[in-house]
Amino acid sequence: MASIRGEAEGVFNIIAGDIYVDPANPTATGKVTLVIDATSYNSGSPERDRTVTQSSLDVDRYPTIGFESTSISGVVETSPADGSATIDGALTLHGQTHPVDVPVHLRLTSDGRAMAEGKTTIRYEEWGATAPEIFFMRAGNEATVSFHILANRSAS
Repeated sequence: MASIRGEAEGVFNIIAGDIYVDPANPTATGKVTLVIDATSYNSGSPERDRTVTQSSLDVDRYPTIGFESTSISGVVETSPADGSATIDGALTLHGQTHPVDVPVHLRLTSDGRAMAEGKTTIRYEEWGATAPEIFFMRAGNEATVSFHILANRSAS
């Protein structure tokens, strides 16, 4: 029962992504776009992974998950290389797009890359998906999505 009702961690692969920000004015210039491979979910449990990808996410019909920011707010710079913000945007999951607000912690690394970490909670039913179910035992209706993204600086 713990395999479905307990906490599970899984990862997805990012197919494509762009992050743009002018550090002098992040609120006005910040933009984030991500395309995630929904079929790549891996929790270390093949049975759970199949249930999540096939039954809940319906990856045959919706093979990607997308996020596109609409604004950045609440920017707090704690040092020249560290800060936090809320990225507001549209999350497309299971063929439906809804607004989400994602609090993030941002840091510039010593090698010039940008790191973003944060988490948000989604409810399966809001996107028309069903909670994962194995052997008639249904997981909770919420999933907490935590992320750790390391972005390289583009030459352009």
